[in-house]
Amino acid sequence: MPDSVPEANGSHSDLASCLVQALDRLIQNQNPFEQRKIQCKIAPFDEKNETFRSYLQRLDNYFAISDIELGNILRVRLLIANLSPQLYQTLSALTSPGLPSEKSYVELCELLKNHLCPTPNEIWEQHKFVNTVQGASETVNQFITNLKQKAITCNFTCSSCNSTTQDDHIRSQFIRGLSDGAIRERLLQEKSTTSLKDLFDIAICMESSKQESSQMSNTGNRSMVLDEIVNKVLKQRAKQQNQTCNNCGLQWPHTPDEPCSAKDKICYNCGKMGHSNRIKFVSSPRCEKSQREDPDEHIFSVNSRETPKVGVEVCGSIVEFHVDTGSSVNVIDMKTYNQLKFKPKLQHTKRNIYPYQNMKKLDVVGKFQTCLSYSSKIIHTELYVVRGRGEPVLSFETSQSLNLVKFSFSVDETKNVNTVPYQDTCIPILPKARGEEERECPKDPDIFESLKTFPPQISKFPHDDNK
Repeated sequence: MPDSVPEANGSHSDLASCLVQALDRLIQNQNPFEQRKIQCKIAPFDEKNETFRSYLQRLDNYFAISDIELGNILRVRLLIANLSPQLYQTLSALTSPGLPSEKSYVELCELLKNHLCPTPNEIWEQHKFVNTVQGASETVNQFITNLKQKAITCNFTCSSCNSTTQDDHIRSQFIRGLSDGAIRERLLQEKSTTSLKDLFDIAICMESSKQESSQMSNTGNRSMVLDEIVNKVLKQRAKQQNQTCNNCGLQWPHTPDEPCSAKDKICYNCGKMGHSNRIKFVSSPRCEKSQREDPDEHIFSVNSRETPKVGVEVCGSIVEFHVDTGSSVNVIDMKTYNQLKFKPKLQHTKRNIYPYQNMKKLDVVGKFQTCLSYSSKIIHTELYVVRGRGEPVLSFETSQSLNLVKFSFSVDETKNVNTVPYQDTCIPILPKARGEEERECPKDPDIFESLKTFPPQISKFPHDDNK
């Protein structure tokens, strides 16, 4: 029996400790502010973004949450700790010769309020209030908040009954200061008994509906623009499907599976590669465009050694040219061009040059403008550079300009009518060497008469016997 008593005493002690722990947990649950004292924080006073009165309201709320009573010295410590360094120096000057920590919380608040929040001039504050209107980028909600903030310092109270008239003034200024005339007109239709909150709700609802309607209109406009783009693309595709290829005469554009059938064929009309025999009897636009851009030129022979030669100065070098009165262009080969002392930059050209009685065109590399000098004659002309083996050729026009060829005419007169039977013949005038006197070269009928002769003609001119 005595051995069982201690066991009973031990069980009672354990039960008592459990009851104490349960009571502690219950007390903690009934006082949630015990944990919030550690977690709750307050932001320091910001002079630029809030008034001191607003800061005091936040501070009082923090004291209530943290269960800090009015006479507690902790209030003074927190107030001083949340002031900026500059403001603390100002407070020290206000409490001089004593320290701010020696004053009570109420005394410090009064000193700071009198310094930071002096009593405003009611007339000036009311003047600012009645001149407040809605800004261009200001919403209705922002305008309402701005009016309410400015009405705080206006002291809108009735002098007889000492009741506030703030809502009436806000109502009038809100309707007057709205930037949207449609919303203002709608609010003016309301009765005077309509509450201020109802007016605010109507204005906010109308503003939101206008913004939504504008967005819907923009969506419709974008849809119209997209429809126009799609229609334009479809029209272009339909137009392309109805077009025909200028090379092969089939539908254009071609597909990768069915390329142009005239890619490696020769045109019967212009003799160029890339045309089809489907359009051999029709002058294709490609042929006409090529002819308009740069007409084909013909020379009688680049490789001929039977025509007379002459040394002409080109770009600081003496070049031996063949005088070809049947040629319409001046031509040099690539080898001669590379041997020039000063090589001008070649320009791109689409002109085609064909040898005499040959449809195989020469490979033209390019052209350049330069001056040709012979004896005392200097002219500005154009030279074409071709690939392949050959010798330089001077055209008829250039040869005549350099006084390398001349015309001879024979004229027979009759009594009544002047008859001019003539046959113009190109006679080259060539020196033996540079600097010697000019001499006439015997006419070579194999070269000149077969190249540039005109059929005999008789020209009749009216004859006046009185002259």
